[in-house]
Amino acid sequence: MLPNGPHGPSSIDFGALWGAPFGTLFSYFGLQNPFQKTLIFQNRFSSYKKHNSQFEQIEALEKHRIIYKKYHDDVLINSPNNKVYGFLDQHNHLKTTAIDIGCGGGWACAELSKRFEYVIGIEPSSSALNIAKDIYPSEVYPNISWINDFAEEALDKLSFEQPVFLFSGCVLSHLTDEAVINITAKISKITTSGSGLSLCENWGKEFHDYMWHVRTTEWWQNNLLGWNINFHGPSIEGKSNRFQGIHGIKK
Repeated sequence: MLPNGPHGPSSIDFGALWGAPFGTLFSYFGLQNPFQKTLIFQNRFSSYKKHNSQFEQIEALEKHRIIYKKYHDDVLINSPNNKVYGFLDQHNHLKTTAIDIGCGGGWACAELSKRFEYVIGIEPSSSALNIAKDIYPSEVYPNISWINDFAEEALDKLSFEQPVFLFSGCVLSHLTDEAVINITAKISKITTSGSGLSLCENWGKEFHDYMWHVRTTEWWQNNLLGWNINFHGPSIEGKSNRFQGIHGIKK
């Protein structure tokens, strides 16, 4: 549901607003300045429904089979945004358990299964997991387990006595601050010293002209206390102040 503007939702003149500066749009809808730390506009809209719908389409299985083959061929998991293999080579004690937060159709789980004894894919969309299980069957990938739940709930049920590795590929950037704070708190709660994380998530300035949360380096550090955090990754989408790539080792 759209927030009420000064004239109510039934009288919005979208023609007049099309192409207007974002400050104008936010003012029109009665929202606070978009450059403030938390974007109300973003926080009022969930990306889950859109995410789930991508996996419910009739052609979704074949579409994602093609996409994920390209991910494998391009070694996307070791892209400049992710640099997972380089990170794991540097911290070669991480080899027992990997967790993919928001695993979608499972491509990263399949890649991680080559280097870890156990891989856990967490995904709230049952449709996505059905595709993952079809593309990456247990007969071929016996060391992958799938959890159909939201990360906040799934992580709360896990515990580890050895260091684990956590991966997230462009998931947390679509979630509200409240949700990500909850997830990072759960990550810190269940992990031991020496655990690692590789987040293909946004960092930089706080606002950009599309619906992704771009959190500052200070924000990430404040919500991953007890971790040595390294911010890397290229500027993406042509934005000189929007980057994607975070590594961390728990102290």
